[in-house]
Amino acid sequence: MNILKKILSPILYGLLIVPLFYGMIIWFSISERMFGLLFDMSGYIELTLYALIVGTLSFWYVSKFMVHLEKLSHPRILDHIRQSAFYYLLGSYLTISLLQTGMHGGLREGMMFATVCLSVWAILVNAAYFYLHRKKV
Repeated sequence: MNILKKILSPILYGLLIVPLFYGMIIWFSISERMFGLLFDMSGYIELTLYALIVGTLSFWYVSKFMVHLEKLSHPRILDHIRQSAFYYLLGSYLTISLLQTGMHGGLREGMMFATVCLSVWAILVNAAYFYLHRKKV
């Protein structure tokens, strides 16, 4: 049963990007209509704030949930890599794709870049959670 939890936790952590990404687009659209874009910077500030606030809280609590689900008393670096494997793969693939095609400022490249940023942030938040909640052996 524990091996099933270890298989499901990276899938659960990876699926979190879907509601966060759509929420980011909805939040950006609403804030643009209501307030306009801050400093006329094409939404960079709004998207960064969303990723920092909503992304951090979401990734932090899902990391906490996964550690309790798997009953990890001594989180290791391999547990972090396993849980964040989807984001490592997704971020690497999209970064290589962006480097090959170039950043032309289109919608496709913007969404790919936003996904890379969320992936990197998910990896960093999970690593920070593991680092702060490790227990000395």
